[in-house]
Amino acid sequence: MPHTLVRCERRPHGGDRATLHLTLHSDDGHNRLGRAAVAELRAGLRHADDATIALVVIAAEGQAFCSGGDQQEFAAMDAAAFRGFAAELAGLYRVMLACPAPVLARVHGHAVGGGAMLALSCDMVVAADGVKFAFPEARLGLAGPGFLLGRSGAYQRFAGMCFGGRSHGAQELQAIGLVNKVVEAGGFDAECDAFVEAVLRQPPAGLRATKASLAAAAAPMLDSLEQHFEIQARAFEAAA
Repeated sequence: MPHTLVRCERRPHGGDRATLHLTLHSDDGHNRLGRAAVAELRAGLRHADDATIALVVIAAEGQAFCSGGDQQEFAAMDAAAFRGFAAELAGLYRVMLACPAPVLARVHGHAVGGGAMLALSCDMVVAADGVKFAFPEARLGLAGPGFLLGRSGAYQRFAGMCFGGRSHGAQELQAIGLVNKVVEAGGFDAECDAFVEAVLRQPPAGLRATKASLAAAAAPMLDSLEQHFEIQARAFEAAA
């Protein structure tokens, strides 16, 4: 199973503005989240400490945005190793939430499990029409991402997504406030670029100050995040 890597690129936008692009890529285009990808995402996000970075864009190449965890790696893990990986994932989401620049997910293909968590932990999400988000953890004996409830506007509908274990259209997540915009496939690139440009019309200092305010409001979500991965580790141990 091919490992997923992350390409990190700084793109200038004139004056003192730039965007930071973190792009998942793998040989088979499924872009599974393994240790290497998690480490490279965390390393890439450190570049957002540069005050000229006005926006971080997380995207992917291939047929999927991210097909979830690397099952080949999971199969080789014992309980202690899985706890270590869960801690690495929790660290990634903490870095994303605390990132001084806003983070946009550019979701062109399906986002499953950890891939859906990755996209929906971003500050903003633009998804192509027809994209599916799936939370299959419950049917694998693991925990659905309850910590994301703080970013959802409707408890019952989001809980149903987690418990049902099926995939959901981008429009469904837009309806409960988890996806900002759904775009027809033919105009996806142009609409994403327009969305980025609209954000970049604001001065970087204002964007970073607003992100800091939102991160402060997300403090309860961080507590839920830690509890989620503890629950996930216990579920893994029980299933082993």
